[in-house]
Amino acid sequence: MRDYGAAETLLDQDTLVECHLIELEFSSGTSRYNTTGWEFSWNGVTWFAGNDMFGLSYGAEDTTLESYKATVTLSAMNPSMLGRALLERVRGRRGTIYHCVFDPDTFDIVSVTREWSGWLSGVTIVSGDA
Repeated sequence: MRDYGAAETLLDQDTLVECHLIELEFSSGTSRYNTTGWEFSWNGVTWFAGNDMFGLSYGAEDTTLESYKATVTLSAMNPSMLGRALLERVRGRRGTIYHCVFDPDTFDIVSVTREWSGWLSGVTIVSGDA
């Protein structure tokens, strides 16, 4: 079971404000997005607002509850990220997904826990009509 540390109090109080941080390494550099509507800094880098355009799902887990597979689905994508995903080498690059908890009054980050980290296997583009 994952330990959310200081965030457990907020979980118990039902006052949780949370998001996911999605870090994708491309050959030209690393892209970092979050699932909120605002941009913020954590761990010395900027996490750009992704709003609600990301969907996350996880595959089977091992006995330590670590997921073998994570799928990031984008319901919308800015042209620069689409270009990077299609033109750059993605297979074998690293990706990481974090769970981030904020203080509901100050929006200071209370806890960040790595949910998944692994190797990217590729990019699939699906039209909205599919």
